[in-house]
Amino acid sequence: MTSTTLPNSLVLMGAGKMGGAMLEGWLHAGMPGAALTVLDPNADEALGALAARHGFRLNPPLADIAAPEVLVLGIKPQMLDAAAPAIAGLAGP
Repeated sequence: MTSTTLPNSLVLMGAGKMGGAMLEGWLHAGMPGAALTVLDPNADEALGALAARHGFRLNPPLADIAAPEVLVLGIKPQMLDAAAPAIAGLAGP
């Protein structure tokens, strides 16, 4: 049997197929929605419904997000140049 330690705060940038699969895995593993923030400029209705069901924040203003324990980039590599300036303040030392 393995033990999973989940972070106290996690921000996921990009919840497409890959990011969405990770998000569902964290929720299934027992991560509380209050510990999650998802940033996805193309959030669809299904992601909005998942946020409502599990209580995670979806696309809050960046100024309202404290630096998380974990920042996960679930975006395509070619999107990094556009996304990096917006999320730079979330990256810890």
